[in-house]
Amino acid sequence: GVVVLTKADSRPVTTHPCIRCGHCVDACPVYLNPQLLGNLAQVERYEEMEQERLADCMLCGCCSFTCPSNIPLSQMFQAAKVALKKQKAVA
Repeated sequence: GVVVLTKADSRPVTTHPCIRCGHCVDACPVYLNPQLLGNLAQVERYEEMEQERLADCMLCGCCSFTCPSNIPLSQMFQAAKVALKKQKAVA
């Protein structure tokens, strides 16, 4: 089903630090380590993300959905893919 909230019922999503629960790892359909990729994305270590198979990420959002800390992992991965593409275009 679909859940529809009024503006009064919805509230901004607050993110919290990663608690290393592993839910994102368990949810990933292509067996990536979103926890590691997220840590690398936060410090903009995109080349290392590429070595950890960032290109295999389908951006399905399963990791973000299951994260109890509300970390926008798939959005971070999308931004990293764009940054890598720009870096390669310049080189």
